[in-house]
Amino acid sequence: MEDVCIYGNPTLDYIVLEDGSRKIGYGGGVYYSSLPFQREGRYRLNVYAVYSPKIHNHPVYKAVNKLQYSSTATIFKLVYRGSSRTLYLEERAPPLYPWNIHEGLCISIVNPVFHEVTEANLAMIKVRSQLLAGDMQGFVRSLDNGRVVYSCSTRALHLLRYFDVVHMDVDELKAATCVWDELRALEKLLNIVRGTRVVVTGRLKPIHVVDHGSLESINIDDSPLVSDKTGAGDYFLGTLLVNMLSHEDFTKAVEKAHDETTKWLIERNASSPPTTL
Repeated sequence: MEDVCIYGNPTLDYIVLEDGSRKIGYGGGVYYSSLPFQREGRYRLNVYAVYSPKIHNHPVYKAVNKLQYSSTATIFKLVYRGSSRTLYLEERAPPLYPWNIHEGLCISIVNPVFHEVTEANLAMIKVRSQLLAGDMQGFVRSLDNGRVVYSCSTRALHLLRYFDVVHMDVDELKAATCVWDELRALEKLLNIVRGTRVVVTGRLKPIHVVDHGSLESINIDDSPLVSDKTGAGDYFLGTLLVNMLSHEDFTKAVEKAHDETTKWLIERNASSPPTTL
């Protein structure tokens, strides 16, 4: 079995849907990115995160390797209105300590939710990774009166150099480049990124891929109109990496990741009716 090491803090999510219904779920990029690997059954998962007794039943803790304890957990409230989502940070777990890292070589995913993985962590993870994938969301988030927003980050593009492949959505692209026009943001990304493959997704087609100085736009079906899209980008990253490790052509791996994420979203929304908070 191949070792997969995933970095980031799990979360407890309070979700409010447009129809007013509510549900509680365990989440976090580290959790959703792990699901495609669990489905495959040929990978050994190792999770590096902060453990909190507040969410001790979180399924991702079964794979936690080195225990870093905290009395606080990362807790989000997510409010959906049509295609938009407002995210609130109710409580925040601390960042990962430098010793909270794998030994030997590993296929690694870094997927923080709110700055719990630092550049110092990234540098150490990089030298111990056969392949390093990541999601941009946790590096470009900031707070505005408790509301999580994307803000211009002059360091975000610098961090891309540590990764072999990175996923971001259109809003994260704009924050990472500090350019608020999508096409201009893509142009800036194309001019800066060299050795990192970057996949930019949105609800509407196409998917944009920046790969070794070239930009490819992949026309796919629009994302499904489901009420709860929590974790979609994280699941996409996980299944993209699974497809890459299966020696898929990169464009084909992106297309398959989109199809599999769409299927997962539809199945989850059909089988997970809202519960009362």
